[in-house]
Amino acid sequence: MINAHRILVIALCGVILTGCDSADNTSVATVSIKLTDMPFPFDDADSANVVIQRVELIGSEDSTSSLVISDSLQPFNLLDLQNGVTADLASLDIPVGSYSQLRIVVLEDASVVMKDSTSYNLKIPSGSETGIKINLSNFDLQEADSAIVTVDFNVEESFVVRGNPSTVKDIMGFIFKPVLKIESYSLNGVPQTVQE
Repeated sequence: MINAHRILVIALCGVILTGCDSADNTSVATVSIKLTDMPFPFDDADSANVVIQRVELIGSEDSTSSLVISDSLQPFNLLDLQNGVTADLASLDIPVGSYSQLRIVVLEDASVVMKDSTSYNLKIPSGSETGIKINLSNFDLQEADSAIVTVDFNVEESFVVRGNPSTVKDIMGFIFKPVLKIESYSLNGVPQTVQE
């Protein structure tokens, strides 16, 4: 059974004032998003490949509008991102303020490749259209704030093996059902309470 976690590390550095829901066009913050992984003890897997299409932040007051952090296609073998290795997803200036949600859009052409070169295309129920939504609690950036958010990507629950295989050769494929949550959040170096 696959038993591991993916972690998205989001480093948000507040530089100047306001926000997404009370925007001042001259006030910005710098956002840097990184992708990493904890150890993945599924020895027969050679790669777990996904393509991230878009990353967005949603304002607290206006949930219908979004701030696009990245809209370029970025392929990743998630198994390369282990033992502290990270990959940058985006880095840009954003309005400072209050945000309620992070949204990650993943393309449908994900796959798992085994060490014997057997490849399985992942079936993604909905992630490519509406994105994977992660709620942010008490996420308010003020002037000169620096925030770090760690998002836990539960691989065991997200990459579901089809059928009931007793060996790797019996695997019929995978279904991708992304399960993500906020693991930790610190503001100016001080850990904040994370609500379940």
